[in-house]
Amino acid sequence: MPLTAAESIEKFKENLEALKLPQRGNCLVAWSGGLDSTMLIYLLRFHSSLKVHAAYYNHQLRPAEELQKELQFLKKQSKLWNIPLSIESAAPDQIKNKSRETSGSIEQWARNYRYAFLEQQTRVINGIGIFTGHHLDDQVETLLMNFFQGSSVAGLTGLSTYIHNQIPRYRPLLDFSREDLEKLSQEFSLQWSVDSSNESRDFLRNNIRHQLIPQIEKIFPSFRESICLGAEKNKFYHQWLTQQGNPWRCNQGIWSISKVKWSKLPEIIKLQSLYNMADDLLKDKEQGLRIPYRFFRPMVQQNDKKIIRHQGHGLLLRSRGSLLEFLADPGDAEPLIPQELYPGDCYTFPHLTLQILSKAEEPKDIPLDTSQGSVVIRSREPGDIYEKPGKLKKKLTQWPREKRDSIALLVQENRVLTILDRPLNEVVKDLESVKRLSKQALESENSAKSIIFLRIIGKTQV
Repeated sequence: MPLTAAESIEKFKENLEALKLPQRGNCLVAWSGGLDSTMLIYLLRFHSSLKVHAAYYNHQLRPAEELQKELQFLKKQSKLWNIPLSIESAAPDQIKNKSRETSGSIEQWARNYRYAFLEQQTRVINGIGIFTGHHLDDQVETLLMNFFQGSSVAGLTGLSTYIHNQIPRYRPLLDFSREDLEKLSQEFSLQWSVDSSNESRDFLRNNIRHQLIPQIEKIFPSFRESICLGAEKNKFYHQWLTQQGNPWRCNQGIWSISKVKWSKLPEIIKLQSLYNMADDLLKDKEQGLRIPYRFFRPMVQQNDKKIIRHQGHGLLLRSRGSLLEFLADPGDAEPLIPQELYPGDCYTFPHLTLQILSKAEEPKDIPLDTSQGSVVIRSREPGDIYEKPGKLKKKLTQWPREKRDSIALLVQENRVLTILDRPLNEVVKDLESVKRLSKQALESENSAKSIIFLRIIGKTQV
């Protein structure tokens, strides 16, 4: 049942008190002109002691006529309520182009640009933080999106009323439903603008809101309360995890841990530490996507006898003697296959996994005489020699002639050890990088002749 106006105001004041805000100070409200942010502006302006400033970011993703009408409303309302208003606009197609250039969605990049502007304005006004109008329905939608995208415990805690960043973020309306806010706005005769993109099926959140949630409600009428209680319990689990500390040690941007120690840690501690380190390593880069669990999975499941070299999403895990190292991927500076090859090593590339064996276990295992020169992955070149076993030259004819030069080969000097049965640009994303790497000597440092075996495990998802 919706709250009365008096109950809503009292609840809002209690929420502000729980956030332990200063009695006085400047606060910046992210104002879109919609119901939730307009209601937040009103409550902070007339029912708190804070000095309210508003900021509006135009993403240039809607019709110009609608945006112009929205801006007129904001300017008129801010003048009526005596609230300073800052306005910033993206360049035409800036966000769409950024989304095309990266793996990030339009929604993610719109959020990135908006918060960059909000943080800048908070510094300008020397504000105590950024206030947003997220409410209970936003919380439910976020939890559902995270659940169906396979989120970890952190994602299943949902939104928080307070985010401890360099510039703090506050969400004092998080336990108000949209129904509560609509009733309250009617009590105060408030008007707000309507964002037509909220009806678009081009955005995931809108599909969750308009298609999935109505179907869930038919089976679980009170699911909103249940899913929020579940998020509250998950916060306890996540809090415990964060209190365990990071077993890795960092030196000049490189995290390291003993392979033996890593193998003995519980999987949940491994996963949490990897997420934390990834956040630290990528904090200065523009990330338009979340790193999926399937990327971390091989690292979590490895033990001290299976040392994984694993890379992707700008990150690299590598073996160094008795240690594992985790760092930002240095790109061309890192050899494709390290100089030292040890039985038990396992190297994971974007679409391929190679495992080093001490002896042949199956007929398909490929012998590597490490005294015979470098081992590289590349496309075919003039002078390549195709030898038995396997009659590899015949195998290559299964591809059309125009595609043969793009097929990935495992080569030692100019002797083809095996054909990897997929195009090189699938095995390694950057063809030019592979060509440069192929010129590097990647010989084992073992002085005596050492015959080891290489197994092609197959496609790896990252």
